[in-house]
Amino acid sequence: MKLTYHGQSCFVIESGEHRLVIDPFLSGNPNAVAKPEDIKVQWVVLTHGHSDHVLDAETIARNNNATIIAANELAVYYASKGLNVHPMGIGGKRDFPFGRVKVTLAFHGSGVETENGLVYVGPPVGFLLTLEGKTIYHAGDTGAVWRHEDPRRIEHHRSRAAPHRRQLHHGPGRRAHCRGVAEGEKGHSDALQHVPAHCAGRCEVRRGL
Repeated sequence: MKLTYHGQSCFVIESGEHRLVIDPFLSGNPNAVAKPEDIKVQWVVLTHGHSDHVLDAETIARNNNATIIAANELAVYYASKGLNVHPMGIGGKRDFPFGRVKVTLAFHGSGVETENGLVYVGPPVGFLLTLEGKTIYHAGDTGAVWRHEDPRRIEHHRSRAAPHRRQLHHGPGRRAHCRGVAEGEKGHSDALQHVPAHCAGRCEVRRGL
């Protein structure tokens, strides 16, 4: 499995013939090297509706005839644009061709900016993505809080990625509590990899899980 960071909170996961992009924000990010048309995936995973997470979701999904996986309201929003979607709810899990997806709590906001103003598109979420016996936890923009479904999965994982800005997100002093994670299917050992996200520039990232 290969994990590639494209700036902000955007990651591409490659597992065999399967490719996923999470929170694609490329065309609006001056630090991004890739362009939306460079992203070739079958799945687009969205944590919430803010533009710095979904700006290129429609373009990438349409270019690839990809399926968008998102919270129900956000999925319905993209379905109204004629895109393929798979809506999910917090606590829900589903097996896909690439592996298993589970939706987790996130404490933030979620709205899509349109010509007519901000449209509410359901709750922000995080995702536990299990591929090849490893689980990647993408926390979205959640703040660090204790009331997660399993604190061990938040505080004792083997790979982590978290938002860094202080104004609209928790600060770096608390980021260890809600980072993205890659871990073995069994156990809750300490993190093997830290994958910082939501940086103003391009975060330093270790790749390959």
